[in-house]
Amino acid sequence: MALTVTHHTPGPPLEWESNQAAGQTAVAGARVNPGLAMKIVTLTFDASYDAGGELLAASAVEMSSITHVVAQSHSGYVFQWDQAAGKLLAYYGDWNNGSDGPLIEPTGVNLATVAPRCLVLGY
Repeated sequence: MALTVTHHTPGPPLEWESNQAAGQTAVAGARVNPGLAMKIVTLTFDASYDAGGELLAASAVEMSSITHVVAQSHSGYVFQWDQAAGKLLAYYGDWNNGSDGPLIEPTGVNLATVAPRCLVLGY
């Protein structure tokens, strides 16, 4: 199980510039910690996705730690970042009966053609 990382942000991760009081930066009404970096990447899954997600190492996106991953839906799948495990989980919709729930995580499937574009935030 592995993710292939394709970088879309050239060079090292971009860092927010800070010129605000209290060491934080105002960005569109939000407060961002100084040193927070962002990277735009495409994460391509492999041919053997198992429940529990695919590991995304911070070093793969040129960071020392990842705080958030925001992934676009792709090929009918939606994604969730599990920060504690450092994994990206894939889900698909299947409401064919009430016991399934609204989203199901696949297991033992080939997701090699699934490649969501992601915004990765970290340090």
